Amino acid sequence: MCTAHDTGSADIIENVTCILQVVHSQFRSIPGIAQIKLRFMSHSPQEAPRSGCPIANVLDIVGDRWTLLVIRDLLLYNKHEYKEFIASPEAIATNILSDRLKRLTCAGLVDEISHPANKSRKLYYLTPSGKALLPVLIEIARWGAAHLTIQMPKHVKAKIKTDPQIFATETLQALEDWEVEHLPAAILRQSRRRTPALPRYQM
Repeated sequence: MCTAHDTGSADIIENVTCILQVVHSQFRSIPGIAQIKLRFMSHSPQEAPRSGCPIANVLDIVGDRWTLLVIRDLLLYNKHEYKEFIASPEAIATNILSDRLKRLTCAGLVDEISHPANKSRKLYYLTPSGKALLPVLIEIARWGAAHLTIQMPKHVKAKIKTDPQIFATETLQALEDWEVEHLPAAILRQSRRRTPALPRYQM
């Protein structure tokens, strides 16, 4: 059974809670998302969730200061190896990264395969459940672009603000291109069958 220890559960990001509340209805409207069952990391399969609130239960999986950054790197920056995550500008510690990858794998958001060039290395990739977090990340980025003083790349900021639908479509296409090149055919077919469609964004 998968187990993991949270080394930063006290660092819940309050703004993420707010954004998840805003996009909750949109997130639930994605076709097929209600059928995706996640293995929550905060409790064992025998334990009941701490409440019936979907926001609280999502935050049990991705609500610390590091987990969504790993998802971000997989979704937006084409990072699939441990050394690539370590190189991100936020400078995640190696023990925290190992823990978050294990937690995400246990939760069914991320999976792994052996690197074809070196079996001691791993390639990490998003499951359909992990890809379904793309609308959440886009809304967080849009909120940040509108309300925070940050140096987001201009071309990314423009796409997220003016045409998030195209940005999301291009992001998923880039993921599929990587998967076609690196994943076994059986895994690729399963991923394509289960990946939910994107919601329509309101400008």
